[in-house]
Amino acid sequence: MSSRGFKEAAGYAQTPDSYHTSSNYSQSDDGYTFTQSGTSRSMAYGEDASGLVVRSTRDYQQTLVFSDQEICDDIIGTIPKLHSAVLNDTKGARWKHRSSKAGVHFAEMEPRYAPVDADDDLDILHATVAKTELRCHLNEALSVLLHQDSEAYDTTMGALCGKKFKKGEVLFHQRVAFGADTQEQARAPRQQDQQDGEGEAPQQGVITVTSATLRPSAGLQLQLQSRHKHTQKLVFSTCTHQYPGKDRAVHVMKTVPKPVHDQVLPSADRSALRRQVDHIGVGFDLQFTPRPGGSNRQTTRIFAHAYASDRPSSAFREESSKHRTASEAKKREAAASIHPSDLARRRVAYMNPEARHVMRVLTESLTQFERVIRRRRF
Repeated sequence: MSSRGFKEAAGYAQTPDSYHTSSNYSQSDDGYTFTQSGTSRSMAYGEDASGLVVRSTRDYQQTLVFSDQEICDDIIGTIPKLHSAVLNDTKGARWKHRSSKAGVHFAEMEPRYAPVDADDDLDILHATVAKTELRCHLNEALSVLLHQDSEAYDTTMGALCGKKFKKGEVLFHQRVAFGADTQEQARAPRQQDQQDGEGEAPQQGVITVTSATLRPSAGLQLQLQSRHKHTQKLVFSTCTHQYPGKDRAVHVMKTVPKPVHDQVLPSADRSALRRQVDHIGVGFDLQFTPRPGGSNRQTTRIFAHAYASDRPSSAFREESSKHRTASEAKKREAAASIHPSDLARRRVAYMNPEARHVMRVLTESLTQFERVIRRRRF
């Protein structure tokens, strides 16, 4: 599908029964278009489910390719990876630290690092981290990440990523109420100074599906030559939620499952997800410290973590806060049983430069948060 297949404006929520009367769409070169929806209602299942829809311009048949329940389940599965990254931070020799820029500190996993550390996550092929502290309210930082319409999303992503971001659109937007299982999956880890009890669990959030067309860097173009498409056209699902204490929030992004992706865009457009790379996940953990004196004195710490994995997010469900101790014990056992050189070879063989570029672009966008927030204040 060409980029013209992306719809240019946000619509309203539709149930499958209403698709034939109120769906909005635009013509595509290969006969398919997107329809999209946005709503303020709670999660709906069964016959009332909505989600990402493609429409054939040949026979006008519309297909629900990714329901709201599937979107929520798929993206929520990545939250434990973000929580683990925040807890473990970028300590140890497997992290290569890069020069800071605009007050943002960067670290990237060393691809050929041979020893297997106790906290090494064998699900992850590669990871990048960016972290900073901004003088702003939590809601100001969240507003940079959360978008209801395509125009705001496209403009903000262009400001964050510069020329590396070519085009983007919001294809689906919905507010959801989290069920018990989802709340447990998204529960925040217990704080280090918390002796008893568990971390907070969110009650509701917002899920979206967005498109992003990312240009390669000059170095990547030389590296790839003509073997693969340089420009990546990717479809991400996202989930944004704030914890009840109002001092912490999470925004996670994940490339949609390949079978869904390939019903929306040709597989050749997503060479970052070729072969063994199952998905790319990006998470932003935001923690707020209130202070008197206005937003210029308040601070929000942001930890951005991107990873590539050869396993689906459904495999991460046992890593939630409730099962974290048992999950970490299993990981340590697995890490002790694998030969370090085998793990290093697997990561190098499975990973590709396009995926690494996507991860860097999205985490390095953190350098522009302060500038975007400042512009919005005036």
